[in-house]
Amino acid sequence: MRVAEEFNDKETVEHYRESVGKIRQSVEKCAFYGDRYARAFCDDGEILGIDQSEECKLDILSQAFAALANLDEQRTKTALTTAFKGL
Repeated sequence: MRVAEEFNDKETVEHYRESVGKIRQSVEKCAFYGDRYARAFCDDGEILGIDQSEECKLDILSQAFAALANLDEQRTKTALTTAFKGL
């Protein structure tokens, strides 16, 4: 977006802002599981990175991504605390 802003390409900037908003909403709606963000969704329906997973119950990458992506502040704090305690 920064390049589009530099070139005053308002249409592109708006497109990406809308896309980012939709992605954030989807992540918050579908990938947060109580105290952590999920790592992955497999083709067979298995979800990795949640407490109920057989493998990969907790993954630091998902929690760090939440912080880098400016996801919900309270959820991110909860997820990072869970990661620090669990890993």
